[in-house]
Amino acid sequence: MEGMSVAKAVGTAALVMAGIWGFDRLMLVAEARGYVYWRRKKPSPGTVGTALMEVQSIFEPGKEHTVKEVREEETEEDDSGDPPDLS
Repeated sequence: MEGMSVAKAVGTAALVMAGIWGFDRLMLVAEARGYVYWRRKKPSPGTVGTALMEVQSIFEPGKEHTVKEVREEETEEDDSGDPPDLS
């Protein structure tokens, strides 16, 4: 009886480890396709901030003006064609 419980515990641990490994591989594939940020790619700080402002604009309509201004600034920076200012 004692041997069966140890074998069951080892088998359960192996299944849990295999499940974690499989989930990790699935998330790496999703990251490679651009669906999520998992281990290899880090989101840019501006992305997170813009997403939070979008959520805030839903609950506080007055913040929508701020979100529009940030979008316009990002568009102007992208459209300028000048090299980025590194200072």
